[in-house]
Order: sequence, then C-alpha cells, then structure tokens
Amino acid sequence: MISKFLKFFFSFLLLLVLSFGVYFCFQHVYKKNTNKGTSHIKDAYDKAENVILKQYVNSCYELRDAAKLFYTESYLNGEVSSGSVINLQVYGKKPTSGTWYIDSKGNVILKDVIYDSYICNTVMDDTNNIMDCKKQDK
Repeated sequence: MISKFLKFFFSFLLLLVLSFGVYFCFQHVYKKNTNKGTSHIKDAYDKAENVILKQYVNSCYELRDAAKLFYTESYLNGEVSSGSVINLQVYGKKPTSGTWYIDSKGNVILKDVIYDSYICNTVMDDTNNIMDCKKQDK
C-alpha cells in the first residue's frame, strides 16, 4: 500500500514539476516575442517620425532661400527686411504661421514656423545657422 502511494506521489510531483517548467518556458518565450514585436513597432514609428522631421527641416531651408530672394528683391526697392513666412513663394507644403527676419550679420532667421503639430526655428551656430524642428506638446 505504501509503495503504491509513493509511486503515485512521486508521479504526481514529477508531473507538477514538468508542468511548471513548461509553463515558465512558454511565459519566457511569450514575453521575449511580445517585447520584440513592440520594439519593431516603436522602431518603425521612430523612423517615420524622423522622416517627417527631415521633411519639415528641408521645407525650412526652402523657406530660408525664399526669404533671401524676397529680401534681395525688396532691398532693391528699399522695402521690407522681415515678414510672415506665409507670404513667401515656396513649393510643396506651406506653414500655417511663423516669421522671418534678417539679423545683424545678414543671416535669415526663421522663428516659430508651424507645420501641423511641429514647430521649427533657426538655431545659430558659430559658423552657420541650422534649422531645428520639434513636435509641439498638445
């Protein structure tokens, strides 16, 4: 009677240990795969976000060139040296608001140029000016 009980007990214990082992094994694999899947989605989102930022940075460089042309034309007539970016002639997507002006060194500065939910500004460096775009907080 005791030997049957011990056989049953050890069989049950072995089955229990194996069940927990398989359970934890699958949990580890599941967590590993779900984290991997999430990181791929996040990577794709980050890449798309970077593409959008580069698009707006390139648009700001086009705005800067348009402002230089506008300033040159208006300088010959003795008129404007600053204004709204909405009035500049550019191809593609136009900003909804923002201003431009010429600083004391002759650089075109863009300030608070807004594209959708992004805001772009000129950042002055020692040697040149670069465009910086960031997503606005809602």
